[in-house]
Amino acid sequence: MFVLDAFGRRIYRNPGLRFIDPPEGGNEDQGPDLGFPKDTALEQMTVEQREAYWRHYARRHEATVKSRGDYDQLKADSEELARIRAEGQTDQEKALEEARRDGENLGAQRYLRDAVIARFIGLTGKTDEEAATAFAHVDVATFTGQDGSINTDALAAFAGTFGTKQTTPIPPSNPVMEALERQRQQQAGGGSGSIREMQRQRREALTAKK
Repeated sequence: MFVLDAFGRRIYRNPGLRFIDPPEGGNEDQGPDLGFPKDTALEQMTVEQREAYWRHYARRHEATVKSRGDYDQLKADSEELARIRAEGQTDQEKALEEARRDGENLGAQRYLRDAVIARFIGLTGKTDEEAATAFAHVDVATFTGQDGSINTDALAAFAGTFGTKQTTPIPPSNPVMEALERQRQQQAGGGSGSIREMQRQRREALTAKK
């Protein structure tokens, strides 16, 4: 069926097609009817609505459990695929794969060794050469956990056997300077000196009286 529009043009109109406006205040997309009102406390629901509420979330929990089962199945399938792939590898491919794993393990061990020795140097103040000597026959795995972290308590106990670093270094002894200092103090104190010097003077005085 053709009709004329406001500009006199012919347009086709299907008389069986009707457009119905939604009611005022309504929502065209209400979503599925869950049987209970959303954003409503359970205390405010009826018995039927509460039953629908628990039934809805029980189904969601069941779906979560099923998805977890699918994950476990996919993991098992992946492990099985890896096993089949390993069985189908040639000797050269297996050797390359083993070399790759050995390289990764060696890199991890070297990293842990450097980290443990660096922590040891920080605790003791030793030089790189002294630390290398201390760990020449020591397995650094003794001071690391299964997750690769450093066992600080075990390392601190090991470092304690070497002595911790001193924050204030003790100056070396100089006998000549110490003797000159004692002489200066004796002259400044009117002849008073060390205990040994006083004892010597007393012995000389007793000898003179005899």
